[in-house]
Amino acid sequence: MKSHWTTQIAAITASVYLSCIGVSAQSGPGVQDGQDCDRTVFCIGKADIESLEPTRSERFWRAWQYQYQFSEQPALTVVTANGTSEVIANPEKYLNQHTLSFQFSELFPNVSSLATVVAAIYNSDPNNAKKTVRLDSQLCRGSSAIECLASGGKFWERFLSGVSGNVSLSERDEIQQGILLTNFPSSLHYGPAGEIDFDPASLFVTAASWKTAVASLKGITVETNREETDCFMKAATATDQSPKERQNCVNKFARPRFSASMEQGRWTRFGALLIPKFQFKAISQFDFIKNGGALVSEPGLQRSLKNYMFIWDLKRVIPSTADRVAALAAYRSYSMPKTQAASVAQPKLCVTISGSSRGYVPVGDNFTADGCRMLAMNARAGSFALACAAANSIAIGDPSPSGEPIGEVHLPESNTCSWN
Repeated sequence: MKSHWTTQIAAITASVYLSCIGVSAQSGPGVQDGQDCDRTVFCIGKADIESLEPTRSERFWRAWQYQYQFSEQPALTVVTANGTSEVIANPEKYLNQHTLSFQFSELFPNVSSLATVVAAIYNSDPNNAKKTVRLDSQLCRGSSAIECLASGGKFWERFLSGVSGNVSLSERDEIQQGILLTNFPSSLHYGPAGEIDFDPASLFVTAASWKTAVASLKGITVETNREETDCFMKAATATDQSPKERQNCVNKFARPRFSASMEQGRWTRFGALLIPKFQFKAISQFDFIKNGGALVSEPGLQRSLKNYMFIWDLKRVIPSTADRVAALAAYRSYSMPKTQAASVAQPKLCVTISGSSRGYVPVGDNFTADGCRMLAMNARAGSFALACAAANSIAIGDPSPSGEPIGEVHLPESNTCSWN
């Protein structure tokens, strides 16, 4: 029986590993829709995302976990011999258990991190500050960018991310049914067991998914591939939505859905109600039964005992307070950055330089280069420079002496704040 379990475990492991490698071989570098990418558009493709992720082979090995456990047994126990019972020292001080687990979510990191990775790639280069992000069609097939980032992956990837399983070998006590076993064979000394768990939480796109995606993209403009007509998307430009309209929108996006589509399909409602949390366990039996004071082999016994557990509830049908709060946070975050960013200009800075010390002085839009020179001279600084401040960087031009009239003006490289 032990060899049978071992063969099955080895076959399952090999098939999962080969399928991962097969998918990797089919997934070449992402081909960006990048022929149109220019100074105003920053393209992010599949290869860019994969550059920050473990390889398929590394994901496979990360998914495994080995657990060793030993449990202390009572010092004394009761055994029956020749029709009488007696107390003896327990021959087994500790019982060992070896467990090998596999977590499918490790194979699909995009499900939980796609929006965060996209934001990290965009923010890694200060030159992207005013660019619009365009996502490769291989990442987002037929969906808008915000939908794609909220879902994080394909339906089957989210489904498998909720699956985990384990197999274990547990040491049996040498005292079975009150009888002390001698010459315990290795095939009976350890009993195999297995378990499969499925939690459908990862299958659904929830309000928390929208909140995470929107928070990651705060201040970043993402290119859309179709007109945004839904209340959530219209919030980015709307100025006249009533509180009732806003509340209806929040209630709508607080409900889970199978895909990040702007409309919750009827199948989502059925799925949220009918798809259970599931657990399956199989535990091998001890292949002997007590008969006439002795253990005898009984081939009619089941090889294993199986346990099935299904859990249904309405938590994915009726959104909670936390779901509604998350949807409201996403709604407000998505509506704020673009309206504010359009009205905030990059500030001018006059940099005064004295030896190794620098002073950064914010100045008005009409402040001139000669005004910066006079400011540096009055501050007894030997030189000055013109600078423009962005969200996460400062562009500074070459220094000029403050004690001389300006000959050639050394502007910042980008000069986004319009020095003259």
